[in-house]
Amino acid sequence: MLLRRRCGFVVALNLLMTLASLNLAFGADERDLQSLEVGHVHMDVSCSPSVSKKFDTGLALLHDFWYPRALSTFEQVIQADPECAMAYWGAAMTYNHPFWDAPTEADEQSAWALVQKGMHTREKSPREQMYLEAVAALFRDGGAGEKSARDKAYVDAMAAAYGKYPDDETRLFYALAMLATVQEGSPWSPQQELAARLIEEVYAHNPHNPGALHYMIHAYDDPAHAAQGLKAARAYAEAAPAVPHALHMPSHIFARRGLWQESSATNEKAWRVSEADVKAAGDSGAYRDFHSLNYLQYTYIQLGRYHDAKRVTDIFAAQYEALPNKTTRPDTADLEVRHLRGRTIYALPDRVIYGYFDTLARYIMETGDWSLDSSLPPLPASRDFAAMRLQIETMAAAQRKDARAAQSAADKMEVLSTEPGQRPLAQKS
Repeated sequence: MLLRRRCGFVVALNLLMTLASLNLAFGADERDLQSLEVGHVHMDVSCSPSVSKKFDTGLALLHDFWYPRALSTFEQVIQADPECAMAYWGAAMTYNHPFWDAPTEADEQSAWALVQKGMHTREKSPREQMYLEAVAALFRDGGAGEKSARDKAYVDAMAAAYGKYPDDETRLFYALAMLATVQEGSPWSPQQELAARLIEEVYAHNPHNPGALHYMIHAYDDPAHAAQGLKAARAYAEAAPAVPHALHMPSHIFARRGLWQESSATNEKAWRVSEADVKAAGDSGAYRDFHSLNYLQYTYIQLGRYHDAKRVTDIFAAQYEALPNKTTRPDTADLEVRHLRGRTIYALPDRVIYGYFDTLARYIMETGDWSLDSSLPPLPASRDFAAMRLQIETMAAAQRKDARAAQSAADKMEVLSTEPGQRPLAQKS
């Protein structure tokens, strides 16, 4: 969903203080994802019975969009059973991030290599062959050709798989494929209607399926349909409480419905669990769930909790200062339309930099503390963030009664809004 893109104050905090996290009881490398609550799902696959449970864990993690953990789980399945075709499918699918950043060239090549290995396994069912052919369409030749065309080919391939094997998991992956091609903010379409119906059918069979709960929230993540997503929003976090993204997702619906207390509570849990997970895995603090922290800051502002909103923004500030590389990905039309979803969830350093800019700008705009405009980081340079920066510069100059500076910034914003190819949201009205 779209948040209002405004942001907070920067104070140089000690990074060690911001990395302090809730001491949840999962220890470092000895963690077993099968023992964590990531959601329960099952798929019959032509693999050794000994890897069935681990494969199902990887499948649940894939539904949760917890891609790094899903990839490591599928890799363990492959190590235990190199002839498990669907483990290669699952590993390849972790490089496909619906609603988020597009895969890098290296990601697409890695995914394609996995697809080829899966295709060459000796034993696979006709259904599994169709799954592999679908992901092959998605990553054809390591990312050759336009991604939009490959996305469409993937939708068509999953439609064919669903036509022949209309089981719950095929329903879900077909529905997700369709939802992933819908631009953020688009009017409700027959494609979304079909995807929502398929998800609802799976929910009717299994109301605890993490894929059904997760994808239902995405399907209904708009003002007109958000009420229909409440049942999933209130169940998904409980179904997969060890997954930071599963804890965050309900806030998409809660925010649409103005349920700010519920939104703050679930994002607080998401942030704490992500801190604990990153610490247990020995990962950089930059891999914490800054997307949920972004939503949390927005929610705090809605509740009038400005002190907490500033504290959250300070966490962004500390991580931003700690980044060894602050070069964001080149601007693209796809990233512009996805904005928060595409820029602040997965890739580094973008997830920190864009999220920091968002929270800082939001804090300035909501509190009217225009003196903080000089604290906005020079990055990122993308057009939508340039527009935000110019808007704040205009307001800050007007507050200082500097008419010349205000007019200059406003003029630049007008020029930006009329640039060729500018998306409708930023065009001059």
